Amino acid sequence: MHAGGGSFVLVSSSRIRGNALRQCSDECASASDGVCDENASPWSGLPWCSWGTDCSDCGPRRYGYGAGARVTGVGTRVTFSDCDINANDGAVGSGVSTEEGSLVTFTSVHIHGNTGYNGAGLSIGTTGWRDAAPTTVSIANSRIESNHADYGGGLYVYNEPTVTIESTQIVSNSAVYIGGGVELSYSKTVTISDSVFMSNFAGLHGGTMYARTDSQVRAVTISSTQFINNSATFGYAALFVVNGLVTVNGCSSFDCIDEPDTTSGGWYSYRNPTLPACIGTGPYSWQDGVLNIVPPTVAC
Repeated sequence: MHAGGGSFVLVSSSRIRGNALRQCSDECASASDGVCDENASPWSGLPWCSWGTDCSDCGPRRYGYGAGARVTGVGTRVTFSDCDINANDGAVGSGVSTEEGSLVTFTSVHIHGNTGYNGAGLSIGTTGWRDAAPTTVSIANSRIESNHADYGGGLYVYNEPTVTIESTQIVSNSAVYIGGGVELSYSKTVTISDSVFMSNFAGLHGGTMYARTDSQVRAVTISSTQFINNSATFGYAALFVVNGLVTVNGCSSFDCIDEPDTTSGGWYSYRNPTLPACIGTGPYSWQDGVLNIVPPTVAC
């Protein structure tokens, strides 16, 4: 499915399943020599082919946006309601990709079992420069589950969209590198409420979320949300923030720096399950290994 050009589309009670975007070409000078030469450097011992392709030896590679569905174009409005988006495979936003000033609503949607490079379940952003028309997406009463990507397993948000997530479960997603549940890369405004992040995993940092912004105007606000049993190989299991502003019920990343770093403008983590009951001005409580973001049980 591809929607664009300022149209309005209602996608209701539908299954978007098993679509793949793969391409095969032999661009490497040493292609089809019996050894996969893609991404080879002068120091690898293989013929140098850092940017080319060697499909004959490496197999097809993922490409493109939105293997399952792609929504693009200023003013394009699409509502996904009661849909099952499953087992799609591509490069970016394998389940659904929303881009270029589109306005998209997800209600009672199950996005699961998708695979890709960035945002296997869902990607939200602008493929051009960040000052292009912003994309606006709302997600409610949905479940983003068991998606796997290199970056942003469940959800990848990039280049200044506005995103609202409420009453949604982001569960058992994984990333090879960062942002098992969600990767936020220069997002404009992200608001998350009454939701659950559970059992997400990242191979490096940010089991639940990896957030990077470049000014306080671009902000992430989280409220009434639970972080349960998320993990990351090198720590920062719940939330990893680089040079940005994230607020959890009134406690910003500039007020609650766990590991200050003057070169990066402040970065810190909420670690499962060692976070104190209350830090700075922000309320938190732990119960049975669950982080509840609720009115404080301990005064700051």
